[in-house]
Amino acid sequence: MKLTILQPRPEQWLLSALVLAVFVIAGCFAFDHEPGEDLASSYVGCRMLVGGQADHLYSNDPASFDEIGNDDLWQSIADAGGYTGALHPYVQTPLWAYALMPLCRRVEWKGFLRTFTFLSMLSLAGCLWLVAKYWTPSFFNPIAFSVVIAVWVASQPFQYAAYLMQTHVLLIFLAIAGLVLAERGRWIEAGAFVACAAAVKITPGLLVIYWLMTKRWKAALSTVLWSGLLWFLTIAAVGHHLTDVYLADLHRISRILIVPMNNQSFAAWLMARHFAPDEVFDVKEFALPTAVRLASSGLMLAFTLLGGYIDRQRMRQAFQQAPIGAMMALVAATVFAPIAWTHYSVILVMPLMVLIHENRNIHSIWVRAAVVVTILLNYRPISTDINHFLFGPLSIVRAQFYAWILTLAALGGMASLLSRRAKAGLLLSLPQSDPFGS
Repeated sequence: MKLTILQPRPEQWLLSALVLAVFVIAGCFAFDHEPGEDLASSYVGCRMLVGGQADHLYSNDPASFDEIGNDDLWQSIADAGGYTGALHPYVQTPLWAYALMPLCRRVEWKGFLRTFTFLSMLSLAGCLWLVAKYWTPSFFNPIAFSVVIAVWVASQPFQYAAYLMQTHVLLIFLAIAGLVLAERGRWIEAGAFVACAAAVKITPGLLVIYWLMTKRWKAALSTVLWSGLLWFLTIAAVGHHLTDVYLADLHRISRILIVPMNNQSFAAWLMARHFAPDEVFDVKEFALPTAVRLASSGLMLAFTLLGGYIDRQRMRQAFQQAPIGAMMALVAATVFAPIAWTHYSVILVMPLMVLIHENRNIHSIWVRAAVVVTILLNYRPISTDINHFLFGPLSIVRAQFYAWILTLAALGGMASLLSRRAKAGLLLSLPQSDPFGS
């Protein structure tokens, strides 16, 4: 059954767009002086390909995950481009560095950083726009957008993401856009968006399993075909040797354990108790036990399947349009990966918007409590100050891990409550209202 989307009034469109535009512009100015440490690896890696020095792309320290190996070329390229901060290894597909060549060939580090600051802010605004417009229309107004942004930008994950200027938010935007396009029957574009995201980081590819569960066969097939094309382009662009080096590095990363306090993954939370307390300040590599790796992968797959099952069952009902199961799949793909950095938690805003919007139907105090606690877990003094590695008096190490797990539980509980009330005939199509239930 096709669901009816509540259309915002014209003035809400204009004012909402204005609020998001101010957010993007203000973010570009506010974060112009951040070091952008994680982005630097993409810049240096791209410049290596420009200079024909691709053999140095995957240099890494065998003992410490966040350090470059004994390779002076990295530092010399960084110095030549005007980057003076810390260098971290390049871990993405070589196609990403290849695609950036037209940009990094023409600009030095500061221009590169400003370009991605703008793209990151634009991607974050795009995520809010898509989620509000298509899934949570009660948020599609300038006041709600302003409240969400005000709460969001003050959180520790957002501040950390701005500090590092990671590309994760660009990939999340592609995944969200792919989900929206698939719901609208635009299979080719949906597959292209998700395949591009998965080409840089593997986990968005789990949406193929989600789409298979929700019987969106064409979207799943489109993603597979686009991924095959991107793989062919990778080999054509950088050759078999560098592609094989990337695969070997990917295999290595999937089997290492790191337990610093900015790794919010299930594996880090489970295994940290077996290490000295001061390991939370280091990024040393340890072997990831096979049982933990299999458990993490199993949980990721199980919640993806569960999310697909939830949305498949509820696609037949017209009382809601937000894909609770898709949100569950995205959360699971993050927290159950071996590495889930604190800044990945910027995407929690989307499932929280879904929970708040859908709670209009059931007015559950438990859902409201879960949302409030999840938000608090991302703020000082409960959340640690990752930018400065500082603990507060009430700090919880890996607070974002608990926020991820609580969000998963709230999504599952919300789906169950809505399903029960729908079967009892207690759910009605609600008019648009403010997102806080007043």
